[in-house]
Amino acid sequence: MIKKIGVLLLISTTVIAQDKGQFESYSNPFYKTIVTESNDYDQKEKEEYKSFKMNFDGKQIPKSLDEFTIIDADNPISQGNTGTCWCFSTTSFYESEIKRITKKDINLSELYPVYFEYIEKARGYINSRGKTHLGEGSETNAVQRMMELYGIVPFESYEGKPSDQPFYNHEKMFGEIETYLKNCKKTNFWDEQAILSNVKSILNHYMGVPPTKFRYNGRTYTPKGFMRYVTRLNPKNYVDFMSLMQKPYWEQSEYKVPDNWWRSDDYYNVPLDDFMSIIKESVKNGYSMSIGGDVSESGYSS
Repeated sequence: MIKKIGVLLLISTTVIAQDKGQFESYSNPFYKTIVTESNDYDQKEKEEYKSFKMNFDGKQIPKSLDEFTIIDADNPISQGNTGTCWCFSTTSFYESEIKRITKKDINLSELYPVYFEYIEKARGYINSRGKTHLGEGSETNAVQRMMELYGIVPFESYEGKPSDQPFYNHEKMFGEIETYLKNCKKTNFWDEQAILSNVKSILNHYMGVPPTKFRYNGRTYTPKGFMRYVTRLNPKNYVDFMSLMQKPYWEQSEYKVPDNWWRSDDYYNVPLDDFMSIIKESVKNGYSMSIGGDVSESGYSS
């Protein structure tokens, strides 16, 4: 009888002695103060940055867009934190061309060509054994090249980012691709099928899988079929031109910049006066164009 009472007392004591707790947001104000004040101490005072700017005093320059005849173009779309200006600007050009040719307003996917440009860039890196330039940038005719290879799709079929993500951001994505490809070079691993499969898995994670078929206005299209029958764009109908003194005029030459990583020599090199004449006459006749500019030049508005 004594043993039974002892057991009951032990159980009763165990139940009464339970401790309680709850999850709370972690907070360490003192450590936060250490980090903040250390960063402030390490922050060096930077010299004021100055950029060159032309003085337009006394010059007769346009005061408003109302002074111009505007060629149809959609409103600018933010490329977010990505190095894809080459595709956003050129896609806008092709949208204007669709409007000119078909009278249709079609919003194209800017990120569809970007996805496949990364694939081709990785392929070029493999074939050159790591010698081609690896970066986010590219050139206007890269979009033309991707359209020939992979077609084009409307924005509604491929946004190129998670729907709840406010802006495009390729910082992490490109970092993973770059680290992976450079490691392939370091280890002398050049299995194209395996490498491209891994690059696609990174792209799919951040951008989503591009469609091979999709519905548009009640019909099913492939990207190439959509380009041909709906947009009526033919990439072969468009040319690139430049004006460089170090290249022969009236010949096609390579534009030697890092972003022309595939070393395209499709650029027609023309004298500067002809370069300007092509631009002016094209615009006067209702054609838009995509112009590549040096963003390091401060120009008029910076």
